[in-house]
Amino acid sequence: MIPSDLTKWTILSMSRYMMNFLNPSNASFVWIQGMKRPKVEPTDRFEIKYLGPDIILQTQDMFEAHLTINCQIITVQDDTLDKHLGRVGLVQSMFITCIPIYKYGSASGDDGSYYYPLQLMSNIQTTGFGTLDPVSNSERTTVEVVYRMIVGE
Repeated sequence: MIPSDLTKWTILSMSRYMMNFLNPSNASFVWIQGMKRPKVEPTDRFEIKYLGPDIILQTQDMFEAHLTINCQIITVQDDTLDKHLGRVGLVQSMFITCIPIYKYGSASGDDGSYYYPLQLMSNIQTTGFGTLDPVSNSERTTVEVVYRMIVGE
């Protein structure tokens, strides 16, 4: 049976993991889909968006959930490539082979206990877009992955 809180637990767990990874000391701005955007966005930032989880029923007691994560890295250009490429590398290194999912939330069944792992299912795809806005002079790159959770094995 698919728990009604599956999406919440998955997104909250991944969001907490990525926020802690990308912004351990509040030095970077990280916007995650579903959060309120600031009126004035920082010029250097990470933007994280989710697709899914998509659910594939295997049997009455077993299913797969696939979650696509897209992280856009936006960096104002400087005289070197180090700043932007370093941030791209940071995001690439964030996507490890297995990330635990916990029962996070504020409902009665959300006790923070371990649920299941998300396992990396795809290659880490990196797409550089270069400077899309010459006025802001910002460099943009996306890094995208797909994770899979198998429940009921």
